[in-house]
Amino acid sequence: MSKRKETEKFILSFIAEVVNDSNNINIKLYKDLFKSMSDKEFHAFMEYHKDNILNIIVDEDISKNKISVSNNLKIAKKYGYPLFQYTYTAGIDDIPPVRSLHKSYMLLLPVRRTKHTVTKGVSVSEDSKHFDTITGQPTGISRSSKKSNPEAQLLLSMGLNESVKEFMIDRSDRERSNIMISSLKKYGTISSGVVNHYGDVRQTTKTLSAYLNGMHLKLSL
Repeated sequence: MSKRKETEKFILSFIAEVVNDSNNINIKLYKDLFKSMSDKEFHAFMEYHKDNILNIIVDEDISKNKISVSNNLKIAKKYGYPLFQYTYTAGIDDIPPVRSLHKSYMLLLPVRRTKHTVTKGVSVSEDSKHFDTITGQPTGISRSSKKSNPEAQLLLSMGLNESVKEFMIDRSDRERSNIMISSLKKYGTISSGVVNHYGDVRQTTKTLSAYLNGMHLKLSL
């Protein structure tokens, strides 16, 4: 077996270990990629990944995603990668560096911002009390309190489906939000069932109904 074939075989087997599935889509993608590469292109691919991360696709549906911390720990141990290390505080003047009592879980991870943050144009919501009377949505100084689509996608990828419902349905409407706040103040807890019972019709639906009624049209949403 040539050196390239051995390398390809190792990469594919390693990906299969990480994704915990030998039939994962990543295996097929990299197999097809390697088949399309010349020896020169494959060499450039390997040179590039000396300092870069090998990308894999991870399903955002946690029921389909088989990647786990426990499995990653097993893989790291198998290949002798030191995930747990001591940390040291920097020495100051005559004070020498101090080592931590226990080893900590250390990872080198890429960081991606879900929203472009620059000094100009960045705003922080002062509160979440101001709502548009027509749409029932946060407006004015409360406008930035709304959850964005990228934020919702992050929550869904972590399996926090109920949190998404709360942020983008219950807390996004003035009437429903007031019911939730009132419940928290009175009882210290909230229930989606209660919110749905007393705030079933959203402000946007009421507004649309009023518009259609003015046009002598009946709303059935």
